[in-house]
Amino acid sequence: MSRQDIPPSSAPYANHGRTRAAWILVAGVIVGFGVGVIGLTTAHQWLVYAGIGIVGIAVGAGWALRALGHGQPVPPSRDIRVDGT
Repeated sequence: MSRQDIPPSSAPYANHGRTRAAWILVAGVIVGFGVGVIGLTTAHQWLVYAGIGIVGIAVGAGWALRALGHGQPVPPSRDIRVDGT
């Protein structure tokens, strides 16, 4: 058996990031930026801050959903040594 016949130790993820955590994060960021842009164009400062808050909540929700298992799995850490071995 040659080295080329050995399968990789772990297959790459096939979902391309299409997870609940990713969709919630992207939707929340789009809505937050939309609210912030409306606030900027209409000179309503509270809308700008509301948009910033929505983006922050969306990032937190995406992170929490990933931690709960609804997102892309965290790849195993690689043991990198300082001496290069």
